[in-house]
Amino acid sequence: MGRGILGVIMLKLNKKYLLPSGIAAGVFLLLFLFFKPALAINTNVRQVKLSNSPTVYFLSHGAHVKKPYVNAASYLGYGNRWSDIRIVSAADLNSWPDAKLFKTADSPDIYYISGARKTKILSPDDLNSFSLAQEPVLTVGATDLAQYQDATYSDLGLSSASGITVFNDLVTGNNNSVIAGTDGNLLASFRFRAAGGSATVTDLLLDITGVYNSAVLKSAFFLDGDNNAYETNVSVNANQRKIYVHFRPGLALTVGQDKTVKVLLNLGICSTCSRQTIRATLVEAASVTADQPVEASWPLTGTEFTIISGSTIVGQPSVAEQSLAGANLVVSNGSRLIGKFTFSEASGNEDVLAKQMIISNAGTANIDDWQDFRLLNDNQVVARVDKVDTDGRIIFNISYFRFSHSQPVTLTVVAGLKSAYRHDDTFDLNLDSLWSTGKTYGYSLSANISNLSESFPLN
Repeated sequence: MGRGILGVIMLKLNKKYLLPSGIAAGVFLLLFLFFKPALAINTNVRQVKLSNSPTVYFLSHGAHVKKPYVNAASYLGYGNRWSDIRIVSAADLNSWPDAKLFKTADSPDIYYISGARKTKILSPDDLNSFSLAQEPVLTVGATDLAQYQDATYSDLGLSSASGITVFNDLVTGNNNSVIAGTDGNLLASFRFRAAGGSATVTDLLLDITGVYNSAVLKSAFFLDGDNNAYETNVSVNANQRKIYVHFRPGLALTVGQDKTVKVLLNLGICSTCSRQTIRATLVEAASVTADQPVEASWPLTGTEFTIISGSTIVGQPSVAEQSLAGANLVVSNGSRLIGKFTFSEASGNEDVLAKQMIISNAGTANIDDWQDFRLLNDNQVVARVDKVDTDGRIIFNISYFRFSHSQPVTLTVVAGLKSAYRHDDTFDLNLDSLWSTGKTYGYSLSANISNLSESFPLN
């Protein structure tokens, strides 16, 4: 029977090995004066030693490997007797390779053993990386395993050629379908691992297949294994069906560490997208830019999803910027009216709950000019933020704001001016994104946003 890790029989280690010391070692050696050398190592002989060494070995006849016992507690923990031990020749003992991989019966964890030290194998893929995939795994007792001191990969000299391996974690759920007009659709998940040293991934190029209506490819973002957003620059080329992502800073990997990259897509409103499919793929090694060679079973193809048109299912939020021309821009206490947006729901399928608005300024006004931004509905504050973020954006996090197709609502944006604001600095607001969810079905909805190009001075 083969000894590959996938097909190996977990061999029961019912007798094992020992490195006696102190008084116990002396008694141990005296006992061996009464042992008779074995003429041959037959299948009934499992506990052996050399005549000139105190170390006792367990022989696994099924795997044809030997394992030394760390100490007397390790040996006696199996119920072994001293009289079980047979003396063999060095030539016979050396014909048995050393066992390297152990586990206990009540745990799937596999340990690499070297001398009196052990290290847990962090991932089955590491067995391939360390050329251990063909080694048998012996099942040992918990007491025996506990006798080994814990160590790291590097402590035991486990290493492989420097490089990066990429694995594909297929996404399941949601009946393998996505709805056009919804955001945050998880398309693929990839795991990156460095071998032989640290490595850094800087860029990915993802190919999107199955889609023939480019309108459905709106935008993308990337999360780690804990669903935290990576800092990235992302560009979606809908016509070429490609997504470019640049990690800033780079995706840093250390040996034995996995980092997950989840690919999430915001899908545009598309009434003709039914029966289309969508899939994200890393096609080849050139799809990953890194400072070390990249290996994978190319192409790394994500799950194929069927696209369902959302026009008859979920809501379709629309936001249109309204002109400020002719309006009185100076409001109470010296604050300025800087934006006006009308919210509506186009499908009639469900009401919409707005959760977040991200607004940028195409004018020259900056953090030194303004503060105290308020989102108002009939002079009632819907959301408030003290200042722009480091990218100069106004981010309103909204606790609750509901709008429907039957009742469009217009919200205004007001800013307070700082005492040393520059009168000639200008503002031209653009709504970059709206995060909203459908009241009935709970999907994050893709908004149809219409901005104007109007510039006004702060004075």
